[in-house]
Amino acid sequence: MCGLFGFSDPSHCLSPEQARLLIRVLAESSMLRGTDATGIAYNTKHWLHIFKRDGPASCVPLFPPAGVHAIMGHVRLTTQGNARLNHNNHPFPGMLDGHRETKGPDFALAHNGVLQNDRDLRLRLHLPETK
Repeated sequence: MCGLFGFSDPSHCLSPEQARLLIRVLAESSMLRGTDATGIAYNTKHWLHIFKRDGPASCVPLFPPAGVHAIMGHVRLTTQGNARLNHNNHPFPGMLDGHRETKGPDFALAHNGVLQNDRDLRLRLHLPETK
């Protein structure tokens, strides 16, 4: 049921080619946890980027740009929500209160497992509806 992967390179030791190869190996190694969708999130100098598509990691183009030194990723085994509808796939974009989505999301979220109480949480915590 889904898999999380990623890396951080705070010392900037990896070349862009090494970083791309590492994310590819991590994503494809995680496929035993799910092949319905694949996604990554990473920061550039300007904002947070999220790239996700339905399909196994071996078929999804994962090409973060040069200069990215931290990436998180997710492979999905569909338990609820159709993987062909990309808004169901991880990572999910998040916005902080008072911000507009002009520069992209403020944070990315991915989880492993099924949220069974999402409707209850939305009602109890006054959270906005989502797709």
